[in-house]
Amino acid sequence: MLYFGLAGGLIGGVSGLQLIEQLRIRPNQGIQRSGRNALRMGVVFGLLGGLAFGLLGGLVGFRMLGGLVLVLVFGLVPVLVGGLVGGLDFGGAAYLQHYLLRWILWRSRALPWHYVRFLEEAAEHILLQRVGGGYRFIHPLFLEHFAAQGTEAPPDPVLQSSIQQP
Repeated sequence: MLYFGLAGGLIGGVSGLQLIEQLRIRPNQGIQRSGRNALRMGVVFGLLGGLAFGLLGGLVGFRMLGGLVLVLVFGLVPVLVGGLVGGLDFGGAAYLQHYLLRWILWRSRALPWHYVRFLEEAAEHILLQRVGGGYRFIHPLFLEHFAAQGTEAPPDPVLQSSIQQP
């Protein structure tokens, strides 16, 4: 087991892809990668947990009355629990949080469900600029508006004294 674990870690950890190919180029690419990673690791952890506990249940269960039921319980429950824990731990939690937030914002009518289409439309009208997998404001009116929000200039003492004197 130790040998296979080490070999799998080395093979999975060393990638032939260049760093440029792993950059986020499309919107939601990072969250989609998290979802695929969560699914992959959920299957691996589920199968490993099911195999280990299924064998243990098989060894113990055939000597008891409900041997087949015990084997199924010892095999299926660890598959589900291992898959869920492995998936959530390796990107599934971020994936669920992302889509839950999108759903809440869509239900409250704060954002459209097809948010990428909305952002692409804004980029076509030169309100946003697409940078890799993200967007930024480029229109000067938007920049000024967001820069001025929340920051009011302190009153000028010279201007205030000239206004107060008759």
